[in-house]
Amino acid sequence: PINLPDAEGKGVVDCFFQPDGAETAFDTVDAAHERIVDQVVEVDEELMEIYLEQGEDLQPEQLHEPFEKALREGHLVPICFVSATTGAGIPELLDIFERLMPNPLESSVQANVIQTIVAHPKEMAAEYEIKFCKPITYSKKLKKACKKNPLLGKPDAGKEWLYRMLQNKPTFLRSTTKIFKNIGSVKQKNPPVGFTTFSKIRKNKKGVLDARPAYDVKPVFGVSYPTVLVIADRAPHPNAAKLLVRYMMEKGFKYWNVHGDYAARSDVAAKQVKKFGIPPFEDLKMWPIDQTYVYDHKYTYLSLFLALK
Repeated sequence: PINLPDAEGKGVVDCFFQPDGAETAFDTVDAAHERIVDQVVEVDEELMEIYLEQGEDLQPEQLHEPFEKALREGHLVPICFVSATTGAGIPELLDIFERLMPNPLESSVQANVIQTIVAHPKEMAAEYEIKFCKPITYSKKLKKACKKNPLLGKPDAGKEWLYRMLQNKPTFLRSTTKIFKNIGSVKQKNPPVGFTTFSKIRKNKKGVLDARPAYDVKPVFGVSYPTVLVIADRAPHPNAAKLLVRYMMEKGFKYWNVHGDYAARSDVAAKQVKKFGIPPFEDLKMWPIDQTYVYDHKYTYLSLFLALK
């Protein structure tokens, strides 16, 4: 149980976000919380090590990602108490939906990447026909979803790609580092394919991690998005802003001067290409993220995602 009926039967007591709490109708909050933690950490080796060997108390934030994984794998079936007659427990249930349930929009970068891919159906349809020598056909589920919800528009190659990707039961993780480690671990015989940031290639380590970028994927290698430093033009201490700019142009830039990140300045980017042995940015065919499009269509994407899952 994620929560338990209170002793008077008029409400519920949370068992996930707190290790102890008020008296309940049966069991205790600390016992229920411990069982949740024991179940969740079984799907995350790193968290299991912290929990067992170091004896550290785990925060709800640490449990969120493995909790979602436990849900996807059927390792955990949460139980929430509610009353349709009195309404007891319903606000808490909605709060649990918001805070714990998997959300395709939770990782903004991840959602942006998928939305950007879905937004290029013509290019994907053309590449499909080149690869398989026939036009792409749409799944029954996609056609049914588009017919049921006209806001989704007509079936196309972008939507079909999303449907087929979801049939592979992908694991969505907020941490790009964890994605990279799951892709690149040399201890696995059949490593998965994953979407993560190009700059994570810097974490490759002999005998531990060996992930490689798929430069030859068509129609594009990936999705690009800029990272910018914004300084307010009306800051109370403009000289401090000048010092920050100077620092970022010198020592501070080293944190962004890594394998897979490209500087906006062409002379610096040329040095990165030579230093890291990567293709020039202009040679990598990518679709840039259109943040305005993503913002305007995010709920249409969410509806499509949920309809196809």
